[in-house]
Amino acid sequence: MFTGREDYLRKLDQYFVRRNRCHPRRHFLLHGMGGAGKTQICLKFAEEHSDRFWKIIWIDSTSVETIQLSLQGVAAEPEAQASGVEQSAESVLQWLSRVERDWLLIFDNADGHPRVVVKYMPTGNRGNILFTSRNPGVGGSNITRETSIKVEDMGEDDAISLLLKSAWLDESSPDMRKAASVVVNTLSFFPLAIDQAGAAIRCGLCTIDDYLTMYSEHRQQLMGHSSYEGASNYDCAVYATWDLSFVAIEALAAGADSVDAEAAKSAIAILRTFAFFHHDNIPEEIIKRAAEAPRKSAYENNLEDPARQASYDLLRPLLQQGKDGNWDLLFFREGIRVLLSFSLIRQSVTYNAYSVHPLVHFWSHDRMPTAEQQSRCLSANILLSLSITFEFTTEDYAFRRTLTPHIKASHIDAQAHIFIPYNDDQYTKFGFVLWENRYLEDAEKLDVQVMEMSQILGTEHPDTLTSMGNLARIYNRQNQWEEAEKLEVQVMEMRSQILGAEHPDTLTSMGNLALTYHKQNRWEEAEKLEVQVMEMRSQILGAEHPDTLKSMGNLALIYHKKNQWEEAEKLEVQVMEMSSQILGAEHPDTLRSMGNLARTYHKQKQWEEAEKLQVQVMEMRSQILGAEHPDTLTSIGNLAWTYHKQNRWEEAEKLQVQVMKMSSQILGVEHPNTLTSMGNLALTYRKQNRWEEAEKLEVQVMKMRSQILGAEHPDTLTSMGNLASTYYMQKQWEDAEKLGIQVMEMKIQSHGTEHPDTLTSMKNLAHTWKKLGQDEKAIAMLQRTVNLQLETMGSNHPDTIASIALLKRWENCPDSRTSMNRFLEDAEKLYVQVMEMRSQILGAEHPDTLISMGKLPRTYHRQKRWEEAEKLQVQVRKMRSQILGAEHPDTFKSKGNLARTYHSQNWWEEAEQLEVQVMEMSSQIPGTEHPVMRLLTG
Repeated sequence: MFTGREDYLRKLDQYFVRRNRCHPRRHFLLHGMGGAGKTQICLKFAEEHSDRFWKIIWIDSTSVETIQLSLQGVAAEPEAQASGVEQSAESVLQWLSRVERDWLLIFDNADGHPRVVVKYMPTGNRGNILFTSRNPGVGGSNITRETSIKVEDMGEDDAISLLLKSAWLDESSPDMRKAASVVVNTLSFFPLAIDQAGAAIRCGLCTIDDYLTMYSEHRQQLMGHSSYEGASNYDCAVYATWDLSFVAIEALAAGADSVDAEAAKSAIAILRTFAFFHHDNIPEEIIKRAAEAPRKSAYENNLEDPARQASYDLLRPLLQQGKDGNWDLLFFREGIRVLLSFSLIRQSVTYNAYSVHPLVHFWSHDRMPTAEQQSRCLSANILLSLSITFEFTTEDYAFRRTLTPHIKASHIDAQAHIFIPYNDDQYTKFGFVLWENRYLEDAEKLDVQVMEMSQILGTEHPDTLTSMGNLARIYNRQNQWEEAEKLEVQVMEMRSQILGAEHPDTLTSMGNLALTYHKQNRWEEAEKLEVQVMEMRSQILGAEHPDTLKSMGNLALIYHKKNQWEEAEKLEVQVMEMSSQILGAEHPDTLRSMGNLARTYHKQKQWEEAEKLQVQVMEMRSQILGAEHPDTLTSIGNLAWTYHKQNRWEEAEKLQVQVMKMSSQILGVEHPNTLTSMGNLALTYRKQNRWEEAEKLEVQVMKMRSQILGAEHPDTLTSMGNLASTYYMQKQWEDAEKLGIQVMEMKIQSHGTEHPDTLTSMKNLAHTWKKLGQDEKAIAMLQRTVNLQLETMGSNHPDTIASIALLKRWENCPDSRTSMNRFLEDAEKLYVQVMEMRSQILGAEHPDTLISMGKLPRTYHRQKRWEEAEKLQVQVRKMRSQILGAEHPDTFKSKGNLARTYHSQNWWEEAEQLEVQVMEMSSQIPGTEHPVMRLLTG
């Protein structure tokens, strides 16, 4: 049975083109894994082109004996007998070297040493030779890159057809092809495995629908038993094919040639170890770093334990050091060479990394006895653990990023085979790598296991408390604040009792708990704890100690959340400068402090200062961590958001698309960071009035967050709120209302009525009801929001002030011209009150204060009090120009508003002068829909 493989047949057809007279000999090599279909391709080629050659001679090259027998069989051919050929291999070869007609000699399964086949090639330069081998080195100097091809797995369509043919099922049925697709994907499109699966289905062992169930439960029997031979009549079952290769490697290891023997031993150790990593992209650097790890790492991995020591001993062939004390790279590469010669692994073309075919990976794993599986699993875990350091250079970050799939794979195997208390230290390392690369769910699973195993040591043991703290950190990152708080309180209290209130570990626990309070918007509790931690660290460790700086930075974040910008900025500048001096400009803590300060500038609408810092952080993280590291992507996203806030939407969009694509590739489409980047891009589309694109992304984000995180997760509710806002902006009031009610109810249920996010959702719903003409409901909801804001935030909070102003406007909204004057008087009083309170709380130069100052002239304008309006507008324009810059959109607005006031007073020249300035500056901003342009044309 033969299906597909047209590319290989075409290549052979083009190479062995028909020729009328004898030309120089042509050689070609098909190489690849056993069972990949090399022989079947040759058979099909020989069948289709038998008329192209005078004679096609098939040589079974499994061994010297089979080669000789095949050649002796040629002596019985009439042409050979007519030429007096004796029944010996040598006589046949001599005869072929003299024949002037175009013959084809196929050396099939030439998997032994390349010299063996060369010995049995006819002398001279006549004829054609085609090799099939697992060894890409067969054919020697006769073979080049152009005259060889690796036989890979089948394409999906061909694989489906092969399965259905082998199973005697209808190839044309869409339902059958759909069912077959799942099977061939599971079997990694490997021809022999697919053929055997078809045979199992054909003989009634299972149906195509339940094959995968059978496979998952009895993989080794299905892959290894000869009774499931497929329609291709291949001599071996899938696993038996690779068993032959392994037996050959074992023979080399036991052989007399010491160099080959050592290389084979290295090959066995590599193959057995790779079985417990992820099958793809295994970096050579894992072994190098583990071999060169300091001796203290051995203690950390508890090698004094006999079982772990025995597993470590299995690694010695891999970790062998040369005379200079460094890792013996040549010895390792010799083992790699052996595996490549049997096509049991593949080498990356870009850097020193290796891959194992998924089925070979399973075979290597399944063929080990249970006891060896446990030992090798532990060996792989030790190797990974030894390779991990807590350094923060570019190379270290990049390396740890490559480890995540291997840590996840080894963890699955460890769960299946062995997980005992002495895994704690290495699993803590693994948890750190997963956490660092934002695989929070996987990190949580590991930390839960570590914590549970640590309980054996006792609840008060330092390792138990550390594992509890690590798990709390993961909960915190996943917004599971109640779980985080519960653990952190427990750790803090126990450390305080055992170690004392001033011990560094106790202070760390207090700081972690403060951060959790901060995440829950319990700012007073957070501030109280963080001030305590900062002061005690300063006294005990010193003002310049990294832990002291960390607590100062955390306190600044709390001030930031409380809108105490000056206090936050003052602390953050101090932390950034001291971190740079003490830890260095490139240290992660320094970069984090720069990012925090940029965020404070951002909140104060000091865009230039924020942008300058964010560009610096982005460039340094890209240089140190690499362009694809999650922290680098976060920096790019932060800079994009600053562009967004400045209405520089094209620049924002460009960066956000970049972040979304890279996050999707590196972390996966469903990763929380990827979904955040998609949500941010949607907001930028919304600002550009690209409603369909925004809605499409927001629907996608909402659905995926709901599936992955759950319908009540804060991030899911945020995406629902964003989608509701998009409906609102498109005047789809009913859709906005439906989602808005849902968001509000779920936030009340999950966060409580007093949470700021809940209050925001209530206010948004009030806006929607107002647009729907449901004024009573809108005012009642806004009144409820104001009452809760007064209770939780106080009357001086900017959000409370803004809500009160909106409520008064709605309540006093005039129904006729007669009540307009009273409405304007009330509005004036309210705007004056808001402006004075914001000036007192936030400062006269704060952007929100300037917004209030800008609203009051609008009331004066409507009252035709031109001079008062002009006076305030001139003041706002000057202050915005000084604080935000002359080209900032808010400065443009101020100039436009002042121009309108000049118009109203018939001051045409002054108005025209300002309008020309605004038009010229606005024209430099992409998009005719820029808000300043709308202001001038509206």
